[in-house]
Amino acid sequence: MNITRVAVLGLVLVGTIHAHAMPAAAEDAAPGACAVLDDAAVQTVLGAMHGSTFDPAAVEAIMEENVVLTTPLSEVLTGRDAVVSAFDDLASSFSGLTMKSDEVLVDDPYMVVRYALTGTHTADFGEMAATGKDVATSAMTVYRMHCGMVSEAWVQLDYLGLKAQVDEEYAAFMPAEPEPTRVLTESCAAPTADDMKTLVRQMFTEAWTRSPDLAAVLDPDVVLHSALGPDLVGIAAVEPLRKRYFEAFPDLEYRRGEIIADGDLAAMMWTAVGTDTGGFLGLEPTSKVMVLDGISIYRGHCGKIAEIWTESDLAGVREQLRRE
Repeated sequence: MNITRVAVLGLVLVGTIHAHAMPAAAEDAAPGACAVLDDAAVQTVLGAMHGSTFDPAAVEAIMEENVVLTTPLSEVLTGRDAVVSAFDDLASSFSGLTMKSDEVLVDDPYMVVRYALTGTHTADFGEMAATGKDVATSAMTVYRMHCGMVSEAWVQLDYLGLKAQVDEEYAAFMPAEPEPTRVLTESCAAPTADDMKTLVRQMFTEAWTRSPDLAAVLDPDVVLHSALGPDLVGIAAVEPLRKRYFEAFPDLEYRRGEIIADGDLAAMMWTAVGTDTGGFLGLEPTSKVMVLDGISIYRGHCGKIAEIWTESDLAGVREQLRRE
């Protein structure tokens, strides 16, 4: 199932930095037999999570009583009341809030949504005092569903880019105009979900490594919509970014979560851990261990990865490295 152009609401709160917990395998999800996550259930959840105005009652209706929400820069939130209150705070901080969805992946019991968040920063949000500025940022949310309700959710968004739009201290991280979604013209068989899962595994065993073979996994004209810097087009443009990470963190390792696949798309939550000996994000080397959480969506075409979207908690990493 590949449902596009629907809307969803995600959030980030500001506070202590925590690595997110990876999703468990589907068989380890909340117990109890339920109907599959079908089109109607997906539309119900997405409709409840977004509308022309924020409706706490609709959000509350699709949250399990003990729902867990993990965000990049907050304590993990547990319980329906805490989660609904957090969404209410987000809507109150950004007037005219819209969340235009670009892609939805469904792989029961998971839903993954990639979307754009826009609004006017009219009220304080975490440590960001109201500025009255219009803001826009990209985001992703992974939902685990149980019996048609949200039992757990994980959120990532370009918080560093968001801060750049309201705080001059972060101006160097102002988001660039994104590359459009790639138009694929070469004719070939569409990948299966299993094909996509294999490609994503290869991405981390053959391509995004210290000794990479990018061409084995990536299409020559791959487009990377990166959470760090402008979007990149082509393997020659992607390689310096890979090198940048491994030079900053020579012992960098990735902890991979379950791969969620739907048609020619696959998504995965991941955590990168490494020691900062090379300097990162404009900071001098600190010898500190950083923990970077992220969500990536991969698009397959003709046996290779043709497009990647990534959101990660770079703002949190910057705070980790600056902390005394």
